[in-house]
Amino acid sequence: MPYSSRYAVGDTIAAIATPFGEGGISVVKVSGPEAVRLAEGLLRSRRRLSEVPPRHMLHAWAIDPSSGEPLDEVLAVRFDPPRSYTGEEVAEIHCHGGCAVSQRILEILLQLGARHASPGEFTFRAFFNGKMDLTQVESVLSLIRARTEAALKSAARSLGGAVRRRAESVRERLLRLAAWIEAQIDYPDEDVPQAEVEALASELEGICEDLEDLLERMRAGQLLGEGIRVAIVGRPNVGKSSLLNALLKEARAIVTSIPGTTRDIVEGVISHKGIPIRLADTAGIRETIDEVESIGVQRALAAARESDVNVLVLDGSDDLTEEDLRLMEEFAHKPMVVVVNKLDLPSRITPEGVRREALRRLGRDLRAEVLEISALRGTNVEALKEALVRFVLEGEGGLQEALSSTPRQISCVLDSSEHLKEAKLALDEGLGLEVVAELIRRSLEKLDVLLGLSAQEDVIEQIFSSFCVGK
Repeated sequence: MPYSSRYAVGDTIAAIATPFGEGGISVVKVSGPEAVRLAEGLLRSRRRLSEVPPRHMLHAWAIDPSSGEPLDEVLAVRFDPPRSYTGEEVAEIHCHGGCAVSQRILEILLQLGARHASPGEFTFRAFFNGKMDLTQVESVLSLIRARTEAALKSAARSLGGAVRRRAESVRERLLRLAAWIEAQIDYPDEDVPQAEVEALASELEGICEDLEDLLERMRAGQLLGEGIRVAIVGRPNVGKSSLLNALLKEARAIVTSIPGTTRDIVEGVISHKGIPIRLADTAGIRETIDEVESIGVQRALAAARESDVNVLVLDGSDDLTEEDLRLMEEFAHKPMVVVVNKLDLPSRITPEGVRREALRRLGRDLRAEVLEISALRGTNVEALKEALVRFVLEGEGGLQEALSSTPRQISCVLDSSEHLKEAKLALDEGLGLEVVAELIRRSLEKLDVLLGLSAQEDVIEQIFSSFCVGK
């Protein structure tokens, strides 16, 4: 199991496991070989915690050992290894919510010999003790940060080991292939029957398909967790800020009739059909000598480059301008929805006209949905949300089977898949089993990194440093 020098193992750690501040209950968690003994050092009850069966609550008073005075009426519970979150002996003290009482209980536990846990240290011990692999560790964070029900379900599937099981299945198949290939290499004088070569190629192709399916589900899960990044772009005074406010159903951005009012990025997040949509209202894009406005234009272009989909807003009450067409051409390389705004005013632009002019300008059909809306009245705003979700989810697989994932995990699976495709190509081109074996070995290495079987220390520390203290 990979080790991190940042976290010691073998001692007893303690931390407040619930958020800071007032609440109904606060939980102080202790994990390690002395967890129950240290908890008993401040508990007063008819029975000792060690005498109560695991997972059964003990009613007690938390006492300050230095004065003998009661601190709070509490409930305590213990978990025996390995049937605990960390895989170690664990004790929890459930006190009334509040900063002072939980902090004092923690201080006493530290005085009795516990060490204050570092961020993520409880989960690191679960990883170190084999209670979860690295994909499950990362799904704990996804579960905590989930903003929608769909993202929550996706994280729960990964926490339950869905990514691990699929990766382990592929890993076992590759190990069997590698063993078979090594056996053939050991007898170089004997030709490998063509039927066996074809069976090997078929198995490699099947494994590649399994990894591609896993990738599709992981990308869908990442989308559920991080959301669709949407940049609202266009020339000045076409109604971009009004559209943001209509989508958010609140006056987040300042709206005036003066072109260039928006100078910086104004952001907001909405959810549609369980998918977060991260909106960015940008400055109007135009040539300008104003230094501050110029910075806003550059930030708008950067937001458009970094987004998953752009919403290009046109002023439907005005003629289509050269600047509109130039922006349409500039953003045509990625997913885009063209919005003809100001449907509440006499119209001078139609969706058909937009497509006709785009065909003339681009030399091909516009690969974008064109919608007429009124940001002022909220007309067709729901249709825009539908278009954003539909546009991005094409090819992302069913959300019902999405698996929460991180860029690290996706990179590992993608690299593993690429090595296998190279192995299949090497086999087809007759480059020799030694080359195929090496590429399979590289694919296996990426799966080991994915699961945390051979992850580097800096990678492990980066993952656990994202956790809060107490988790």
